[in-house]
Amino acid sequence: MAEVQIPESPQATALLFPNWGGSPATHTNCHPCPRLLNENGLMSHTYAAAYFHCVFSTKDRQNAIPDELRPKLWAYIQGTARNLGVIAIAVGGTSNHAHLLLGLRPNANIAEVVQKLKANSSRWMGEHSLACEWQKGYATLTVSPSLVGSVRAYVLNQEEHHRRRSFEEEFLALLNKAGIAHDEERVFAA
Repeated sequence: MAEVQIPESPQATALLFPNWGGSPATHTNCHPCPRLLNENGLMSHTYAAAYFHCVFSTKDRQNAIPDELRPKLWAYIQGTARNLGVIAIAVGGTSNHAHLLLGLRPNANIAEVVQKLKANSSRWMGEHSLACEWQKGYATLTVSPSLVGSVRAYVLNQEEHHRRRSFEEEFLALLNKAGIAHDEERVFAA
């Protein structure tokens, strides 16, 4: 592993860490932080708070997940996440889509995690005689640690939310709120 060099002068500091705003001795609020590095220039521990709100629907948004099987499917997804080393803080949804609030390790790849969760849960549904498959795409939105509680409540109360608006309306609202560029004519294409 390459050794991290700590800049010795304010000019070098400004070039390497443009948002620093000070010298290593006075630094208080940017990344990376040399005061956290050990004598070899390496951090002694890794700290991360990586939370993702993932949303995906059944193919063609068909109402294919029966009420009585939904809690078992959500539990299966949570178990699969645990086996992947992912914390499934909340799993919920309705008969045509799923919401997941996930906590990932720093070395985890969200695309790979979602693909494995969808593939395994799709297989599980087939084993339970459900003619159901997930859509090809998904949305994944980062979640601030300060909002994990409210997003968890949102995920767990999907039935209530969808008394007021459709999945399509909800999905577009999530993309818009997150500032994710999309073509509304093509968002729900196969």
